[in-house]
Amino acid sequence: MRDILRRLTRVVEMATRVALAQRLSEDTTAPHDLILLLVDDTIEVARPLILHSPLLTETDVLMLIAKAGVAHQKVVAGRPHIGEPVTTALAGSEHEWVLLALARNVTAKISETSY
Repeated sequence: MRDILRRLTRVVEMATRVALAQRLSEDTTAPHDLILLLVDDTIEVARPLILHSPLLTETDVLMLIAKAGVAHQKVVAGRPHIGEPVTTALAGSEHEWVLLALARNVTAKISETSY
């Protein structure tokens, strides 16, 4: 299924993928594989899901931080209610924009060591 979805996203227009991501961003019944596929897309597509999807687990977010670029990491840093494992991973970033976004996230649980 993941392979089929990956192939489809290459041919589906960006505006359509953005609209789909926005629509699925708060959906609790969306296929998890589809959410992960869209989160791995361009930041314009991924942003609403990174910020709002209840289906993204802490493990998903940690994997995204490990493989994603600065733009995705910055959005993760702004995700509401991120826990210490995620904030610790983000605090290790060398990118000022990621660190600033994390510092501005008043709902993030940042350990004393990471802060």
